[in-house]
Amino acid sequence: MATTLNPTALRQTIRKWPGVQRIIDWNVAWEDWWFDFYHHVDTSAQSDEQTALGWPADKLNFHYLPIRPKCARRALRNLRLKNLREYTFIDFGSGKGRMLFLADHHGFRRLCGIELRRELHNQASKNARECRHVDAGFIQSLNMDASDYEFPDEKLASPVFL
Repeated sequence: MATTLNPTALRQTIRKWPGVQRIIDWNVAWEDWWFDFYHHVDTSAQSDEQTALGWPADKLNFHYLPIRPKCARRALRNLRLKNLREYTFIDFGSGKGRMLFLADHHGFRRLCGIELRRELHNQASKNARECRHVDAGFIQSLNMDASDYEFPDEKLASPVFL
């Protein structure tokens, strides 16, 4: 009798093997570096930068943790929307803008990032100006509390809804 493999259980078992977590961490760091190098941006998380700003001690807001490009691409690929050119993509807690740059490749009408932390918003704005391989003319970054955001009267897509 054949048994079926549970991919999640198998993945968890493999992660426990000696050295595997180090390889995963290295792969994530490489993926972050390559994304920033290729697009000529700074979207990676530097813990020393966050410590200098006092973010780890901030109990109200979460520290900056950018989405992995492969996870963002998978989520965007699995959207069940027709004709993305009709939709505005909104990213709440957009950080330095990585998700917006990845969403740009999927043909949304407009891209909007909402970020509370001024430092991250400023970096996202700089990234949008300097980014290669992205049509940044459709990217808008807003420095505000997401609870104050007024939704436009148009078709919307967001990672929140994925």
